[in-house]
Amino acid sequence: MSDLWVNIRFGVRHLQIGPHMLSFAVNGYHVENKPSRWFEVYQFFGYGS
Repeated sequence: MSDLWVNIRFGVRHLQIGPHMLSFAVNGYHVENKPSRWFEVYQFFGYGS
């Protein structure tokens, strides 16, 4: 289980916010394997997968 509050993907970048971190970084997997959608919410304050 993740302790992230927010995990949102914009293209190949992920915005990740948690109790001890803030990150907006490129995900190498999505650079090589283009996602079908440009925007996806993985986690948003307890909602999501």
